[in-house]
Amino acid sequence: MEINNCPSCGGKIEFSPDDKALKCIKCEKIYAITCEKFDEKKPLNEVDDQEGFKEWENSSRNFQCTNCGAQVVLDKFEMSSKCQYCQTSSLVPMTDLPGLKPDVVLPFRLSKERARVEFKRRIKKKFFLPNAFKKQMPVAEIGATYISSFNFDCYDYATYHGIESYTTTHFDKEGHAHTKTHHRPISGKISHQFNNIVVEASDKIVQSDIEKILPFTFNEAYKFNTDFIKGYSVGYYNQTVSEAYQKAQSIAESQIEGMIKGRYESLIRLSVKHHFSDQKYNYALLPVYFINFKYKEKEYLNLMNGQNGNVGGKLPRSPIKISILVFFILLVVIGIPMLIYFLG
Repeated sequence: MEINNCPSCGGKIEFSPDDKALKCIKCEKIYAITCEKFDEKKPLNEVDDQEGFKEWENSSRNFQCTNCGAQVVLDKFEMSSKCQYCQTSSLVPMTDLPGLKPDVVLPFRLSKERARVEFKRRIKKKFFLPNAFKKQMPVAEIGATYISSFNFDCYDYATYHGIESYTTTHFDKEGHAHTKTHHRPISGKISHQFNNIVVEASDKIVQSDIEKILPFTFNEAYKFNTDFIKGYSVGYYNQTVSEAYQKAQSIAESQIEGMIKGRYESLIRLSVKHHFSDQKYNYALLPVYFINFKYKEKEYLNLMNGQNGNVGGKLPRSPIKISILVFFILLVVIGIPMLIYFLG
């Protein structure tokens, strides 16, 4: 296991987002990180689709803390942990990792303190939160974790055909409007270069969770360096690159079909053939805060993007505010047509 202690005082060293360097939490001495920005990707057809993660899928593992000698237990898919005796944050040596090794890391830009403030600021803007919750927000527990992900580039050239439904309106001599629905066949071509389609590869979250806090800024990615993850939890990957690419391809296909639908008034049938090329990928560690709090005896879990503060997850809702919204929607949907009817 790797030691993360200050050479000067023996205190614990962690990566500091505010200083963009290593910092001793005891004497606050700063240690610069020698690193290089790096976001290159490897051709997908050259990937060695290793399933090394399966060695860690069903069991915990023991490592010896080289600071105090105690046994450190890592659960499945964990690459780092803190010693329960000396609190030294340790990382499994890269040589001991089965399967793929991370290519890049996106460092945390927000510190825990800034993340806590930013979380409160952002959710207070949400209308449906109970007023009592806004006035006195519960203390939240914040955990910083680097989430494993596979990130893909690809080019999609698609051809399509289908049936468009559209309407025309004309007015008779009395000024009454008459609307008619028509149908016509459509076809066309569309192409798009996709960059950094993020597919989660962690047992801690699911794809829908990660999509709520996108985007991540990949021009801030660095070639993998353990200095960036000192003091943080790190999750190991839990699926093959091929499995992840199937998800990335589905995401690309969905976006292409959305672009096609945006060209027409309404489509009642659409068939698309996708032709993907120039597929590339890398294995990246993404900065994510897990934010837990309790409100009225109910547990809530939220995620925060450790770069830009984007928040996703479940929050308390005010039944009164929801009822008011439903009332106004019904008033618009039912009340206005009735008013027009009686006035007409």
